[in-house]
Amino acid sequence: MIIIIIIGHFIPWKSPDLETAKIIYVISHKELPENSPYKTYLTNSFGSEYIKVLPRKDLNNINKLWLKYSNGRFGFSAQKRIWKRLGDGYNTTYNSYEIQKKFGDEVGWRKEGNWLYYSDIYYWRTALSGHLPILLMLRSGKSERCHIDFEILKVLVERI
Repeated sequence: MIIIIIIGHFIPWKSPDLETAKIIYVISHKELPENSPYKTYLTNSFGSEYIKVLPRKDLNNINKLWLKYSNGRFGFSAQKRIWKRLGDGYNTTYNSYEIQKKFGDEVGWRKEGNWLYYSDIYYWRTALSGHLPILLMLRSGKSERCHIDFEILKVLVERI
């Protein structure tokens, strides 16, 4: 795990979150067929189509690293457990905004009924279970409230 030092503060989980998004983008980009309409070199154009072609082995290896180094608190399977619990053990509709809000509350992506700002993402070991990784699913700028692409979360938890 890489530790970033910013003005004397340690932010131990920010770099792994960024690296996860980068690695998944690079690996999945290579897996897309050449004629895919999703194959693009624009880094802002990343969606669930990329996750769908990501080899399960790579996805599971990334998840295992998150689980190992966070003692099971973070990772895609930690997020999956929470999502399934919210749906009483069944797949819930990812398009349900009510479930998305409950999930956001549960993992700490929302506070006092509002989605967090990027600057409020909590990159510490004591963050709520499932809080990380997040950058891969984030569809908002650094000065905006977090907008989560739940279609990416859906594909991730289906494939883990």
